Amino acid sequence: MALASQASASWVGEAAPDFEVETTEGRTQRLIDYRDRPLLFGFFPLAFTGG
Repeated sequence: MALASQASASWVGEAAPDFEVETTEGRTQRLIDYRDRPLLFGFFPLAFTGG
């Protein structure tokens, strides 16, 4: 398994593909809704899973 410092970062500076997610309130959020606005996206794969 490669460490983040060793992994290739060829995606840096490129546009992310459009995607949509459902919020905990049941609303749908789409990446395109934030076009031309600053956005910080966090991903916590093990948050609240007990593992």
